[in-house]
Amino acid sequence: MANNNANMNANQGNQQWNDQDMIGDLLVQEKQLVSAYSTNMVEGSQHPLRTLMAQHLDQTSHDQFNLFQQMQQRGWYQTQPAEQNAINTTKQRETDHRNQMM
Repeated sequence: MANNNANMNANQGNQQWNDQDMIGDLLVQEKQLVSAYSTNMVEGSQHPLRTLMAQHLDQTSHDQFNLFQQMQQRGWYQTQPAEQNAINTTKQRETDHRNQMM
């Protein structure tokens, strides 16, 4: 009986994760990896390291987008569709910003 009580007490601290929790946690981790790979890529001083980080960044960004799509399809990650005018404005602003940097 004491052993059963010990097991019950130990299990009370263990939460059961559902699919939404697990996929959401993976999505957060993938976002963090994208950020880390991006930083390492632009700060790397050796071409082989930069190439490796770029490859990891590419794969991780694809994985992150797949997780996002899974959550969105299941109704767990709601987004608002952007109006075409807002898209065009953002594109133009980014193009202008890039041209100013050159």
